[in-house]
This record gives sequence, C-alpha cells and structure tokens, in this order.
Amino acid sequence: MRRSEARALFWLANLHQTTGADEAALKEIEPALAYFQSAGFKVETTQCLSVKVRANRDIGKEADALAGSRQLLSLASAAGDRSQMAIAEQGIANVLQQQGDWPKALEHFRQYYEIAASIPDRDAIGRGLVGQAGILWRLGQYPDAEQELAEADNLAVMSGSAAELTVLIAERRAGMALSRGRYREAMDAARRTFEASSAAPIARSLARCLAGVAAARSGSPRLGKTLCEEGLGVLVKQVDRFSLAEVRLSMAEILVANGEAMAGLEQVRQSREASDAANHLESSWRAWLISARAYQRTGNDARARAAIETASVRLAELRTAWGAENFNTYAARNDIRLLLVELGRR
Repeated sequence: MRRSEARALFWLANLHQTTGADEAALKEIEPALAYFQSAGFKVETTQCLSVKVRANRDIGKEADALAGSRQLLSLASAAGDRSQMAIAEQGIANVLQQQGDWPKALEHFRQYYEIAASIPDRDAIGRGLVGQAGILWRLGQYPDAEQELAEADNLAVMSGSAAELTVLIAERRAGMALSRGRYREAMDAARRTFEASSAAPIARSLARCLAGVAAARSGSPRLGKTLCEEGLGVLVKQVDRFSLAEVRLSMAEILVANGEAMAGLEQVRQSREASDAANHLESSWRAWLISARAYQRTGNDARARAAIETASVRLAELRTAWGAENFNTYAARNDIRLLLVELGRR
C-alpha cells in the first residue's frame, strides 16, 4: 500500500463514520492504520485512531473505544501533540458518559477543556464547557452547570463556529430544564436544537424525543408521541446504540402516559436489554422502573413487583459505583426525586 492509498482510505473512513456508516468505517480504517503505524507516520496514526474510536463507540464497542482513546492519549502525549491529546481526552469522556460513569467522565471533560485552553482552541474550549455542563446537570449540580453554559454563551458570541456551539448549548439547557420540571423551557430549547440547520441528525432526533417527554410530562402525551416518533424513526436507521436505547426509553414513558402500556413495554424492553448488556446502571434502573409502571398499567402486578426489585438493585449498584456525594446530588434532581418516590410506593 502506498501513502496516498492509505490517506484515501482514511478520508473515506472518516466520511463514513461521520455519516453513520461505522461498520464500513472500521473496515476501511484498519488497513490505513496498520500502514501508518508500520511506516512510523505518527500524525496519520493518531488521526486513524480517532476515527476508529468514534466508530467503536457508536456501535457499542465501548471497551475498544476506551482502549483506543487511551492509546491515542499516550501517543499524543509522547509526541507533545496537544490537539490530539485534547481529542483523546474528549473521546475518553464521551465513552465514560455513555457508560453512565458520570463522575469519571467529568474529570476527563475538565482535562479536555484545560488542554484546549492551553492551545488555545476556541472550538474545543466551547465543547469542553458544554461537555462539563452536560455532566454537571446530570449529577444535579445545577449552579456549576449554569456557570459553564454562561461561559460557553460568551464564547459563542466571539467564536467563528457560533452556530454549532449555540446548538450544543441549547441541547444542554433543554436536558437541564426537563430534569428540573421546567417543561415549557425544555420544549423551547429542544426546538432550537432540532430546528437548527447546523444540528446533526442524531442531535435533532434526541431533541425531538426530549421535547416529546416534556410534552407528555406536562399533560400532552399525544403531542409527545408525535415528536418522539419522528426522532425514533431516524435513530433506528443509525448505528448509535446508546442514543437509540435512550430514545426508546423516552418513547416507552410517553406511550405509557398515553395509555399504550403494551407498546410501551416493547420499547422499554429493547432499551432495558441494551442497558443491561452494557451494564449501564443509570439508564438500567430507570428502564426497570418504567417497566414496572407499564406492567402495573396492564394489571400484571407480579411482573411489576419483580421489575421494582431489579430497579432497586441497579440503583444500589449505582450508588456504590458513584459514591455517596455524587449519588446524593443526582438523587436530589426533581425528576429523579419523583422516580425515587415512585420506586418507594410500588
């Protein structure tokens, strides 16, 4: 293989990965990566590793994605390449967030931000800020999340990529508002995301489903179903298994609220199986609780009780994994507090 051929494979793999064809990307990137590694081309090797990490993450090969990100970080650190170091830290953070290991993900988003600031790279700085904000609100640390988003807002005004950063900010604000029970605010922020031309298809789909949950929780499950169906219809064609599992869980909640418990059970089953297979404790306990809610609506009290028991076990495991401090702020979130009350009633 010649260098030009390996470069062509890299660009093709990068294109396929960014358009959701991750399996094709992995087949193309392997020979390119092998060539660049054997030839000693360090820059191209790190670029190929970055594509491989993203593809593995999206198809659910999280251990491979994490190992690849750590290998990338090691190579970039040895070469003093801060740009690739930042990409590696971001990759580690994204996988840990996907796994539900939010405290560790936050550490790596902070490292990502600090490296980006030292370069300086405005685009990466903005992504580092919104990455931290996304974890902080999930952990119930709202004042810190608001501070990170305020900094990102200021950066967006000055940044050349203001449109893309603004969408990322709106996405985080939508999730945070939903978790606080501010449904109109959540729907407005989600709409700014899915109507933005610069938003990626997966981001638009997730935003539609978030708006759907907000509509359902505010008393309009039929509207919520319509919104989430549009998002789910896109995601089932993608290979991002984590996002699909989250959207299926959202759709299950909406369907149960809309009086369609049996359909909700099918959606939550698929979400639950993905979460349990990957040992994603945070999404798993919520999925089992939604399962119990759906079983109770169908009159199957025995299965509802069994689902509650499993949800309780997953929740206890999550507390152990995160530690008391992080778990307690998470449990104080408005939406999680309501789920815990429901868990205790059943």
